[in-house]
Amino acid sequence: MISSQFISDCTIRILIDRMWIRLSSMVAFSAVMATAFASMGCKGNPPGTVPSATEPHRLGGQNGLVAVSSQYTVGDAKARLQQAIAANDKLSTIAEIDHASNAAGVGLQLDPTEVILFGNPALGTPLMQVNQKTGIDLPQKMLFAADSRGTTVVMYNDPEYLRQRHGLDEAASQLATMTRAMSGLAHKSSGHAVAPGDSGISPQQGLIVTKSAHSVDETYRRLEAAIEGAGPLRVLARLDHRANAQTVGLTLRPTRLLVFGNPALGTRLMQKKQSIGLDLPQKFLVYEDGAGDVFIVHNDPHYLAARHGITDGGDILATIANALNKLAAAASSTGSAL
Repeated sequence: MISSQFISDCTIRILIDRMWIRLSSMVAFSAVMATAFASMGCKGNPPGTVPSATEPHRLGGQNGLVAVSSQYTVGDAKARLQQAIAANDKLSTIAEIDHASNAAGVGLQLDPTEVILFGNPALGTPLMQVNQKTGIDLPQKMLFAADSRGTTVVMYNDPEYLRQRHGLDEAASQLATMTRAMSGLAHKSSGHAVAPGDSGISPQQGLIVTKSAHSVDETYRRLEAAIEGAGPLRVLARLDHRANAQTVGLTLRPTRLLVFGNPALGTRLMQKKQSIGLDLPQKFLVYEDGAGDVFIVHNDPHYLAARHGITDGGDILATIANALNKLAAAASSTGSAL
């Protein structure tokens, strides 16, 4: 029986095929953003400090995260990103998550924390054409969070992280464009320069892959049924990367993303480190490779915890990992990961 505690439950608006799907999810963070970032080894800043508001800054090392302090409030920084997206006909907003609002909905206190998911299929699809597993990390997203002192931080995944994690050397042109775009959007949202850099990620790091005995559609259906049958777990979003590729005249083998969650365990992780909200709620990617084989991909929760500097999540992480493995086994009928 899968644990009744799991991941997160956030209110998300998903735009799929031009229709908004309203989702609920809750995520909570308790440590202030300054402490969260400092503990992840911010280069050029002493422990316990936040990034300088007057110079470029990134989170380096093994995490693949880019963060810059903002001169704006969370609401204003988010609005500036929305304006930039609206002004670019190649970009579209895919989802909006207001973690603080959802936390309040279940009686929890949370400083302003919001995430926008957005993308350009013309850039994302070529990455998945090289390696379909990249779909677990797409679309791109940007987090806006303020600590108890009102300091706002803008944060996102470095495209270099995608290159290293998914072996995307063949998509160097698209990644370079994505890097410039993300840096520019973060600059607009923060008012400060951004300096992305090497993320130090090993190929396929943190990915758990399970081979399925079924088609993509059947595997996806079985995943949905397993999640919906697991007590408070709920499917929050369904994304079809292949269908999105077709909207820009590109081809992609069947590749589908399933987002799901439950507030209990995800909240407890975010109470330890705010930044892990960028990687929650959990996701399953289902895809068919060139040989016609079908696979399920998900993130190892122990890897996500390490990425965000969580060192004391033992029992929580074990429960999450066990639940994810059981869901993948139920959908694949294989019962084991590769």
